[in-house]
Amino acid sequence: MAAISDSTNATKPGSSRSEGELREHLLRSLGRFERRIAVASFSSNIARIATFVEAARLLDRHPIIVGRSLLRMIGAARKTGYLPRFATEVAPRDIGYLPPNKVLLICTGTQGEPGAALSRISNNDHREVFLERNDAVVFSSKIIPGNEVPIDALHRRLRRMGVEVVSELEEFVHVSGHPAQDDLRELYSWTRPRIVIPVHGEQRHMEAHAALATRCGVPETLVPFNGSVVRLAPGPAEIVGQVHAGRLRVDGQRLVVV
Repeated sequence: MAAISDSTNATKPGSSRSEGELREHLLRSLGRFERRIAVASFSSNIARIATFVEAARLLDRHPIIVGRSLLRMIGAARKTGYLPRFATEVAPRDIGYLPPNKVLLICTGTQGEPGAALSRISNNDHREVFLERNDAVVFSSKIIPGNEVPIDALHRRLRRMGVEVVSELEEFVHVSGHPAQDDLRELYSWTRPRIVIPVHGEQRHMEAHAALATRCGVPETLVPFNGSVVRLAPGPAEIVGQVHAGRLRVDGQRLVVV
């Protein structure tokens, strides 16, 4: 009846590149560094974590997981069979026992989050992990619009330490998990939904997605806002109400809409 689909790359022509293609490029990029390497991606990207671990194996380095959200996601992936245990994994507290050329840190903090591993390392505020001059940090992630300021500040702190910083701006070190236009066309040719509800993106992304779905022959599209209540059936798809979808804060005994 309905496809509720990601709109983030709906304005981009072509297809998203594959994780397999990235793996080859990332291995070449990491292979040129002679000292410690820290890599970072989104904690939920289990495929990328597997790519990092495979790169560590091929480069004869020890993967070291740094960051609570990474540990939670890896634990869940292992329990559900998506990720095996890493044969040569080393605990963060033991980094000082390894030669620099044997270290591959897998870290949180791609978006410059203050409490994440890379921010703490860049401020010399991490209890167990450190980086030094001529080490490298590879950001295998997208620079999310709106996060440019904290990300740039993190990159500057790392560079002041003498660390080489590589992001998607310099090299092919990231592929998007979001479908581009050809991916969406293929999806709708397979599933042939009656309705497409674009989500996950700015307004312009969702409107472009709805227009693409219409060109693919989808009979109905509906672009909602945060909090929209959508009726799919009976009758045509329609926004029939609105609920609060923002933040709430506690002020004494009151719950306040922010």
